[in-house]
Amino acid sequence: MRDRFELELNRTTVSAEVVAGLTTFLTVSYILSVNPVILRETGMSHAGVFVATAVTAALCTLFMALYANTPFAVAPGMGLNTFFSVTICLNLGFHWREALAITFLAGLVHMAIIMSPARKSIVTCIPDHLKYATSVGIGLFISYVGIKNAGFVAFTGRPGGYAMSADGVLRLESSPLQSIVEVFTAAHLVALIGLAVTVFLLGLERRSGDSYGAFLFGIIIATFIGIPLGVTNMTEMRMFDLSTIAEIREVSFAFFDSPGLLSIIADPGRIALAGMIFLVLALTDILDSVASVFGTGRLRGHEVFTDTDLALFVKPGGRSKLDRTLVCNSVGGAVGALCGTCTATVYIESVTGIAAGGRTGLTALVIGLLFLLCLPLIGFFRIIPGEAVASALILSGIYLMSLVTLIDWQDIEEAVPAGLTILFMCFTYSILNGMTAGFASHIVMRVAAGRMKTIHPLFLVITLCLILVAVVNHCLGVHAGQAVT
Repeated sequence: MRDRFELELNRTTVSAEVVAGLTTFLTVSYILSVNPVILRETGMSHAGVFVATAVTAALCTLFMALYANTPFAVAPGMGLNTFFSVTICLNLGFHWREALAITFLAGLVHMAIIMSPARKSIVTCIPDHLKYATSVGIGLFISYVGIKNAGFVAFTGRPGGYAMSADGVLRLESSPLQSIVEVFTAAHLVALIGLAVTVFLLGLERRSGDSYGAFLFGIIIATFIGIPLGVTNMTEMRMFDLSTIAEIREVSFAFFDSPGLLSIIADPGRIALAGMIFLVLALTDILDSVASVFGTGRLRGHEVFTDTDLALFVKPGGRSKLDRTLVCNSVGGAVGALCGTCTATVYIESVTGIAAGGRTGLTALVIGLLFLLCLPLIGFFRIIPGEAVASALILSGIYLMSLVTLIDWQDIEEAVPAGLTILFMCFTYSILNGMTAGFASHIVMRVAAGRMKTIHPLFLVITLCLILVAVVNHCLGVHAGQAVT
């Protein structure tokens, strides 16, 4: 094992790697609770998505361990699952099987780009402030979804300020105002307790430097508090039940028929929209993965990637540890869709295990095996109410929002596109709207400043794709009012 994972070369030990794996797993395992709650809004089987989440995380993380020999956890991504549920299914009206088909195709595009020299162009063509703004906007979006799922938000509007569309969706005018809910119910209390517990544990982690699995235990405690309050439904509680693992067949390999890939192909109007969506999703996958890998792999004092690795990466045809890590991450879209969930990606929470001493794939091996060991616990995860996972959504979004400090808000050419990206992403309830507003305004600012030549041609193509998606959405009458979470 020492030779297989090059422990001595990476200045680590078996015990340190195992502890690092346990630490990272406690930090990221909340996805087993959160992902099924988010995706079931599309009509998917809760149990099926749970199994798909665990299997996808295990397969992708084990691949990371054995091929890249790096300590990263890979699982269905926060933000990507919201994009799948809210944007593709609820906003754009695709069936969840069609969304899986789009995710699969985006995964193939992601793999093709990462395995080609084009990966370096994708990474460099988008200005850094727009990369940061996209991450910040997604973080704010995730947190807002968590606040809504907790039921903390109430909307006040004037009488008659709405209309019922032909598809049965209630569309409100812009006058309704948001406020805190006036009457707190038992469900609100569960969400509030989960949030308080998670914040408290995060504070303990900050003071001690140890990991307490704040997100996971916040969800667990809130779930148990919900039992006497009547919020947690215990009727489906079955511990160590292997039989329900078979429910993965409800969602796995589900997109090859109709509805699915065939129904998209059969509708010429939806082919173009689906094509642009999977290109944008592939781009989002790439930017998210590159930011996560670079951010966690260069932790000061705990570097997974050395200067030598980075030097090899920039060379044509380089086969550095960083190259192998990005390749492993790129399979997450295809594997996730085949299993029956959204795109899997490297988790930035992997930094907890890296800080605890994880340097090699042995850390990832431990994480992958622990995901598999969770499969018999499907009966427990099924009873977790949406209010209990709200804290994980709210606080995980804050992690992404921390990147706002990397934007130069004193430079108007950075501030305006970055600000529009963040504002439109959250307040129009659409990740695509935010990216479109930010990318397009960046081009307008550069043209007005007489710096058109500084815009990368590939960035122009990406922005054009985003604008085309927005135009097609408008022509099809697709509006954010269809999004209900």
